[in-house]
Amino acid sequence: VGPLAPNDNIVFVAAASRHRKQAFLACEFMIDTLKTNAPFWKKEPLPDGVRWVEAGAN
Repeated sequence: VGPLAPNDNIVFVAAASRHRKQAFLACEFMIDTLKTNAPFWKKEPLPDGVRWVEAGAN
């Protein structure tokens, strides 16, 4: 918990399987699910304070 810098890793997904392909597919599914369904919040520091960035904002 704390400030993040650009390019910091914020997600770790791991899977175990008898076969590599199934593990890769499971990780791919999890990342796609996180990208579309998980709530992520971003608080951006500004010179005069901070602001919460709305979803979909650039």
